[in-house]
Amino acid sequence: MKTNFKIVIAVCIAIFGLHSCSDIYDTINLNEANSRVIATSQMNFANTIRIGTSITLGDLSSGVESRLWTLPTGVADIVDSDNDVTSTAANVKAIFNVVGVHDVRLQQVFSDNAFTVLENTAKGKELDTIFQVTVLPQIKTVLKVNVLNSNGTVGAPLNLSNGAKNQVTAGSVVRYVVESAEGAPASFTWTTGATVVTLSNDKRTLDVRYNKVGNYNFDLLANTARPFGEEKTSFSDLITIIPSTAPVTLLEVKKKDGKISLVFSREIDPVSIKANEFSVTLTDKNNASLSSTIASVTRDAVDTNILIITLNGRTVYDDDKAFVSYSGINSLVTSDGVFSATFSAREAAASGVNVLIGTNYDYSYETIGIASTNWRQNITFCGPCTAANSSYLYSTEQVHSGNKSLKLTVKNGGVAALLNTSDGTDVGDITFPVVAGGTYEVGAWTYLPSTNTFGTSSVEMRTFIISGATQVDPALEFATFNSSSPTNQWVYGKVNVVIPNGTGKLVFRTRNNIGGTTPVTVYMDDITVKKLNLRP
Repeated sequence: MKTNFKIVIAVCIAIFGLHSCSDIYDTINLNEANSRVIATSQMNFANTIRIGTSITLGDLSSGVESRLWTLPTGVADIVDSDNDVTSTAANVKAIFNVVGVHDVRLQQVFSDNAFTVLENTAKGKELDTIFQVTVLPQIKTVLKVNVLNSNGTVGAPLNLSNGAKNQVTAGSVVRYVVESAEGAPASFTWTTGATVVTLSNDKRTLDVRYNKVGNYNFDLLANTARPFGEEKTSFSDLITIIPSTAPVTLLEVKKKDGKISLVFSREIDPVSIKANEFSVTLTDKNNASLSSTIASVTRDAVDTNILIITLNGRTVYDDDKAFVSYSGINSLVTSDGVFSATFSAREAAASGVNVLIGTNYDYSYETIGIASTNWRQNITFCGPCTAANSSYLYSTEQVHSGNKSLKLTVKNGGVAALLNTSDGTDVGDITFPVVAGGTYEVGAWTYLPSTNTFGTSSVEMRTFIISGATQVDPALEFATFNSSSPTNQWVYGKVNVVIPNGTGKLVFRTRNNIGGTTPVTVYMDDITVKKLNLRP
């Protein structure tokens, strides 16, 4: 009877041996008279190699009377052999020089009926095995770079060459895109010297803002660990940032590390910062007033377009309400000489890291293809969800960041619900990591076209969290769309929710309360789930 355990050990030894210089048969003692054991040096990596590199093929079978390896003609070089198509050796090391998927054939004749690993049924005396070797080309990327217009649309292309010194005004956003990539790179590492605005889920689209006047280099490393390959693209003095006469914009106010950050569209001259021209109003979650005198206003040491407000003896928490005002006239100025306008009662948003980043969750809708490959209709929350009632489509028509958003159209007074999945089935639900009992802000950006017709009715969008066996309904409206809602612009909607267990998954449900056949369309982009730092 065949001893499967010893055959498995043989395979393990084979994998080690195919990477070594010693004779792999010296350490193997199969007690089966006729056992088929075949291994390759890349069997744990789908027999995938890079062009110009080798793979070792090993026949560790016992009871073999004859064998013949056959490789495709003109594809590989069998090491230490004048014949590059066939070999009768037990071990064959072949260097593949042609990109593609190539069939390798092993024909064996045994002295008697042979068994294969982990099987107890004889397969016969003559066995024919074909497996594939995938040969990847060297990594090569094609880039395109454009300045973005003030409305977010793609503007003029830039010249990709050393010393190009493409002139771009301070505060502008530049989009870098890997338009195509050969050789299956697994990761992309960008170095621009600028402030990252967004990085797409697949890391192939990067938006950066250049806040400071000067010259900037560029580097992109596209690589993969196995089979190893990399390409480094570098340009010196690719971009020259020149002074801008455009107004400086306060892009964001947020709570961070117990302080308040003011994010401007370009670098601020630190000499022009006067703390007495800023004021903060602070209340707790119960609307009780908290002292909020300013201790200092300083420029961030790294992101020089960010001002940091520190309060006297006071930590700002995410469940506080903080409002910032600035009253200076021709005082706060950018490094290129443009004064900031005054602003009043700008609310600070919660800070924190989006826990969806680094997961397979398609939070920015950048996956190629239609939504059904990533987001399925969730029947439980729809009642019912049918194709007649909703339309799910990845779209480039309106984008908050990256290249795509989700275009959701709900028809006929129906309901649509979305759940992100890895394979479009219930089995493939994607979860994200959370801290059990933690409070999280769940939000998304939505865009409502002015072509929708609401009348006196409204459309409700809600979010649900499924955590373990618990379904969490925050009992808060995520967003309500009606005739008074902002149109033709991106708006951020959010809810806070306590998640009971250590994992979660999201369901978005949109209910069209309009009667008749009037459809409602809304675009969604950039979903966030971030843990809140609450006042004790």
